[in-house]
Amino acid sequence: MVNSSLNSFSSRMSESTAAINHLPDEILLRILQLAIRSTFRIHPARQLSAFSSVNRHWRLICSNSSELWTDIRIIYNELSGKVFLGDWTRRCLERSHPRPVNIYLDIPDIEKLFAHPCVRAIRSERNVISVLMKHLDRIRSLTTTNDESTAKSSGLPALINSLPKATHLKHLDFRSLNLTNPPSFFISIVSPLERLSSVDCHLLLPNEDSFRQMARMCPTLERLTLRSLEPLEIPLPSGAPPIPMPSLRFLSVKFNPPTWWYSPRKSILSILSAPKLHYLRIVGSPGSPHPRNVLPPLTFFPFLHTLRLDDFGFVDPISRTTLIDPTYFREASSVEHLHLVNTSAEALFPVPRSRNSVKRSKNSFDTVQEITLPLSTPGRDERDTTNTSTNDLIRDLSTTTVIPSPFSFNFLPTDSIPLPSLKTLTLDSTCPQDVMWLCELVANRQSHVPPSSSSSIKRVYLSRLSMKHLRGFTNSGTGLVFVSTAVVNSEASPATVVVRYEGRSFEDPGFLGKSKGEEKKGKGKEDKEKRKKDDGFTLERWLRDRVDVCEWNMENEEDEEDI
Repeated sequence: MVNSSLNSFSSRMSESTAAINHLPDEILLRILQLAIRSTFRIHPARQLSAFSSVNRHWRLICSNSSELWTDIRIIYNELSGKVFLGDWTRRCLERSHPRPVNIYLDIPDIEKLFAHPCVRAIRSERNVISVLMKHLDRIRSLTTTNDESTAKSSGLPALINSLPKATHLKHLDFRSLNLTNPPSFFISIVSPLERLSSVDCHLLLPNEDSFRQMARMCPTLERLTLRSLEPLEIPLPSGAPPIPMPSLRFLSVKFNPPTWWYSPRKSILSILSAPKLHYLRIVGSPGSPHPRNVLPPLTFFPFLHTLRLDDFGFVDPISRTTLIDPTYFREASSVEHLHLVNTSAEALFPVPRSRNSVKRSKNSFDTVQEITLPLSTPGRDERDTTNTSTNDLIRDLSTTTVIPSPFSFNFLPTDSIPLPSLKTLTLDSTCPQDVMWLCELVANRQSHVPPSSSSSIKRVYLSRLSMKHLRGFTNSGTGLVFVSTAVVNSEASPATVVVRYEGRSFEDPGFLGKSKGEEKKGKGKEDKEKRKKDDGFTLERWLRDRVDVCEWNMENEEDEEDI
C-alpha cells in the first residue's frame, strides 16, 4: 500500500514540478524537509526514494543534502529483509555527515517475530548498535523502543554505558514494552551530559546516589518523564538534603503499580528541588502511591502553571472509602491550568451545593444527581436591571419554561477556594457528572469573583465525549446515554436552572411492584411531556455564556506540554 502510494506520488510529481524546479535549490530543499517531517507514518527513506525518482535535479539534491538524512529511523519491522540494517545505518550516517542526527531505534522482540530466536536477527541488531557507537559524538536525540526481555541481547546496555561520548546529546528516550516484575535491569544515567535537556525513560534506577549524579551531571535538564517509577531500594536517611534540578520545567510521572500497591514507601522525587517547575503530570492507576510519598508539597513549586492528573481514583467505587487524600493537590496556589483525564473531579475539588446531589427515588430505580445553577450571567448582573424582570433574563436565553421549585440558591462559598489562580480547565471524562461538576465550579467561582479578576475561569476544554455529555443536557431530556435535563426555574429569586442526571438502575423493578414494561411506559409519557415543554434551553449555551468552550484535540495534546 505504501509503495504504490509513493510510486503514484512520484509519477504525479514528475508531471507537475516544472514551476517548482525554477525555485532556488535552497527553497526546494526546505520544501522537501517539511514534506518529510510532516508525514511521520511514512519512513523517511521511502520518501527520499520517491523524491529522487522525480528527475535528475531532485535526485542530486536528495543525495547531496546532508540535512535530509538527519532523522534516521531504524525500524526492524519495516526494513528487515529489504536492507542490511548495519550497512543501511552506516550509509545514512555517512550521508548526514557532519550534521547532528536524531536516532530512532526500534528493537523488536525476536521471540515473538520468530518461532525460535534468530541468530541472524540478533546479530543484525548488534551490528546496528556497533555502528551507532562509532558516531555517538553526532547523536543529538536518541530514542529506543524495545522489549525488556530482548534489550540485553541487542547490546542496548553497551550503548547506554557509552553515553559519555555523546557530547551533543540533548534528548534521551528509553521506552520498554512488556515490563517484568521485578524488572530484569535498570537504567542509570550518570554520564556528564552537560547539553542534555530531555530524558524520557522506563526503569530509571531507584537509587539515591545515581539520581543525584544524574542531576549534577545534567545541569541543563528541562524535561523529565519517568514512565515506571519504582520506590527507593534503600529508604532515605533522616534529613536527606534535596536533589537540585535548577533547570527542570516539565515533569511527568507514571508508577509501576505492582511494586507500590498503596505502599507508604518514598520515591526519589520526594526530595526533588525544582524551583522553576512549570508543568506537572501524574498518571495514576489502581495501587498508585499517595503523591505525598512521591513528590514534595506542591507549594515547593512556586511557578507551577499546569497540573495534569490522569486516571486518578481517589475513592473506592464499591466501599466508598478514601484511597488517596486529594487535599495534596489543592495546595498549588500558582496553578492556572488544570487538566483532568479520567479523574474524579468532584472528589478532587468538592463544590458547595444548595442541596444533596445524590438521591434514590422512591418511585423509580435510578440514581438521581441534581444541581442548581444561576440563570443570569455575572455580566448581566453588573448592568442596570432595575426595570428588568426575571422573565426578561430568561427570554435573553430563548427560554420560556417556568416550573415551581421550593429550593432557594446561594453560591457564597464557606471555605477558601482551591487553586485560586485557575484560568483554564481541560476535562476528558466518560461521566456526565463531571460535566455537571464543571458547571458548578464555573458558577461558584464567578459568584464571588468578578469576571475581570485574574482568579476567574476564562476557558474550558472538553474532550469529544465530554462535549457530547454537555450537549445532552437539554430541557427535552435527550441525553447521550441516560436521561439528563436542564430546566429553567424562573420563580426562584434570582432565576435558576435545575440540572438533573438519572443514572443506571442497580435494582430489580419487580421489588417495587412495578413491571419493566410499566416502567418503560411511564418513562415514555414523562419524556413526551418534557418534549412538549422544550424551550430550547441547553446547558451548553449556559456554559458558553460564561466562559470560552473549546473542544480538546487529543491528537495535538503535545502542544500543551511545550514549555
